[in-house]
Amino acid sequence: LLGVRIMREDRDTWQRWFEAAGVPLDAPLEGPSFNDSTYSLQAAARGEGVALARRSIVGEDLERGTLKRLFKIAVPSRESYWFVSPRQSAQAPKVKAFRDWVKSEIG
Repeated sequence: LLGVRIMREDRDTWQRWFEAAGVPLDAPLEGPSFNDSTYSLQAAARGEGVALARRSIVGEDLERGTLKRLFKIAVPSRESYWFVSPRQSAQAPKVKAFRDWVKSEIG
């Protein structure tokens, strides 16, 4: 993998991925860096290199064969998602229903 073009992002997790794979990195990774995972995934789909992505984002691309998972190594994300709403509407039935649905979807 170190011999191919690595697509990186602002919140780069390649270092942690290589650690999980048991591969020491002697130098920083080189390759294009994108500020949005969409761009790195599009470049990977065009065959321009290898991207690292969350399963929740690439599920359909994997099913269609647009992208291919190369290794079964997974690194937990350190990112969080927050559900926010104005305080005055937080307990409104439609807001609660939507919040409950989102929670059930992300499990």
